[in-house]
Amino acid sequence: MRGYLFLIGPLGTLFWLGQAVKERGNLFGFVFATIQLVVFLGWFCLGLFLRRLLTASPRRVLQFLLASAVWFLLVMVASLVGGLGLQGSLLIGGLVALYLWWNARRLATELRKSATLSAK
Repeated sequence: MRGYLFLIGPLGTLFWLGQAVKERGNLFGFVFATIQLVVFLGWFCLGLFLRRLLTASPRRVLQFLLASAVWFLLVMVASLVGGLGLQGSLLIGGLVALYLWWNARRLATELRKSATLSAK
C-alpha cells in the first residue's frame, strides 16, 4: 500500500500540477485540476507518514481515502453526463481509492491490536 502511494502520489501530483498550469484560463478546468492535485499530494503524504498517521489518527486517514474515492466517483458521474470519456480511468481511480480505504482500515485495526498487546 505504501509503495503504491509513493508511486502514484508524485506522478499524479506532477501531472495535475501541469494540468492546473495549463488550465489557468478555464476556471472549471483549473478548479478540477487543483482538487485532483490536492488528492494526489495527499496520497503522497499518506505514503510518507502512513504508519505514524494510522497509529495517531486512523480516522483521519480513512476519511481522506473515503473522500477521495467519493470524489473520483462523483467526477465519473459528471463525466458520464458531460460526455467527456474519462469514465474508465475515473472508475479505476475510485475503485483503487476504495481498496486503499479498506486496506488502511485493516492496517489500523492490526496496529491498534498490536499496541494493545504490547501495552499489556
